[in-house]
Amino acid sequence: MRAIGRWTAVVCLVGLAACGGPGYSSREDGRVAMREIHSDLAAVATADIDHLPKIDPNSAAGGEAGDFSRTLKAYMIHIVDDRQAYHHDLEATGFEAAAQPAGLGRPGGVARARALLASARAVVVRYRSLQVSRMNELRTQVST
Repeated sequence: MRAIGRWTAVVCLVGLAACGGPGYSSREDGRVAMREIHSDLAAVATADIDHLPKIDPNSAAGGEAGDFSRTLKAYMIHIVDDRQAYHHDLEATGFEAAAQPAGLGRPGGVARARALLASARAVVVRYRSLQVSRMNELRTQVST
């Protein structure tokens, strides 16, 4: 979960740069938006994958800061949901159990582990592609 928090913090900085920095209609709106984003990032960074916090897609900030905050919160919601789905899909492949010494020691265990590894790789590729498309969507939303 810490990786999600770090990734989203980087995206936040990139988004602020793309918006032209803190030139918001109101400095207070900027402060409110950043406080909300920081709070959401902290909640996600400390959460367990099975007990993720709900991120409120709304923002108390107005103007450009509120727009940016809502856009970033929507992105964070997608990333958290995607990460949870990735974790569950990866577990569903059964590769972790098959790669344990007991699983490998069974007759046909190595062949089974190799087959499950191919399934796990497909999950990784699918979610890596989804992550790239999510980032492209965010770039488009922030730049408009």
